[in-house]
Amino acid sequence: MICIRVDGNPKIGSGHVMRCITIAEELKKQNYPFIFLLADHESEKLIREKHFAYEIMNTDYQNMDAELEKIEIFLKKYDVKLMLIDSYKVTHNYLEQLQIFVKLAYIDDMFLVDHAIDMLVNYNIYASKEKYNKIQKQLLGTRYTPLRKEFQNIQYDVRETVRNILITTGGGDQYNLAEKIVKKLVEINDNMDCQFHIVAGSFHQNIDALLELEKNQTNVKIHRDVKNMSELMQSCDVAISAGGTTMFELCAVGIPIICFSFVDNQERAQQHFIKEEVALNGGNYLIEKHEIVNRIFEQVVFLKNNYDLRIKMSQKAKHLVDGFGASRIAEELVGFVNMGGRR
Repeated sequence: MICIRVDGNPKIGSGHVMRCITIAEELKKQNYPFIFLLADHESEKLIREKHFAYEIMNTDYQNMDAELEKIEIFLKKYDVKLMLIDSYKVTHNYLEQLQIFVKLAYIDDMFLVDHAIDMLVNYNIYASKEKYNKIQKQLLGTRYTPLRKEFQNIQYDVRETVRNILITTGGGDQYNLAEKIVKKLVEINDNMDCQFHIVAGSFHQNIDALLELEKNQTNVKIHRDVKNMSELMQSCDVAISAGGTTMFELCAVGIPIICFSFVDNQERAQQHFIKEEVALNGGNYLIEKHEIVNRIFEQVVFLKNNYDLRIKMSQKAKHLVDGFGASRIAEELVGFVNMGGRR
């Protein structure tokens, strides 16, 4: 049995849970048993919709050390051989205590851990071996980006005319950037003749404002609980995206991207995507605030008028991410357990 320890809520978004669900789906394909372990009920719906086994500890997701006693009982109950952890709240003590009972794998996109755990996954574009001196089994780079099956083997055609623009700002969008960006684009849309598609994640905190905007603007469409995200992405010509996991999905599709950030770990990824020439710089909200909307608008106009550049960006993006990362992670996890956890 593999245990997947993860949380999601309006404050931290749904990204951690969604990437773990993707890995779980690959484990299911390999007929290997797994169970999710959650601190609270916030992300329960996402797990339940997939009909995956799970338990809720009724603990504080920000204080993981306090859950150790409950986890020890849980591990023995389910005879867990390996625990996959996806949380920024882990501590050295937490990992050290768990290692007494179980093998540990950790998903790390912020270089938070260099504890001598058994396996580490960092699928970021900037992942580096030099950051992990104590971990022998390392799955690093975009080869291990855990994406859903729908992002595999996509044929995307870069259309000469930009008609549809996708806007995705993460699960929570705490700064209401989607509305701010779209209002600016709608303001000048007479010269653009575009439709704007806003993806509102499970924990979006300003959904009412977005729905009001959709009601008043015929060229604005809000997409909630999207069942096939790759299909929506393929229907669009340009994407405006925060620098999170969605960036990898967009790359797998091959859609030209304007990337922005509003948290520190997004900024680092954003700069590397720009360096790889798969995205244009939309700015950093924490630094630029109101200026970011104007910059994104300027980049939209620039991409709209540069067909050859969009083709080049699309080709490089698809080369960077192939969509099979979750399958590779699942194979490594199962192989590690079946080998008795040898490093």
